[in-house]
Amino acid sequence: MDEIAVVYHEEDGLWWAESGDVPGWAAGGDSLTQVRERVRDGLRFFLGRDDIAIDERLPTGWPRAHP
Repeated sequence: MDEIAVVYHEEDGLWWAESGDVPGWAAGGDSLTQVRERVRDGLRFFLGRDDIAIDERLPTGWPRAHP
């Protein structure tokens, strides 16, 4: 099983994620919950496999209360 490092970003209430381990791939969403789901589904689809582990890296200061 490969581990993929995913870095999450938030600005003005919008979220996106990217990975230096998977060039050319990114995911976005309106909330952290939404982008995390898209990361899980999107990486599996993009890589064509289910046997991956995701190392999630949130912005400094997270988790914090958010809507």
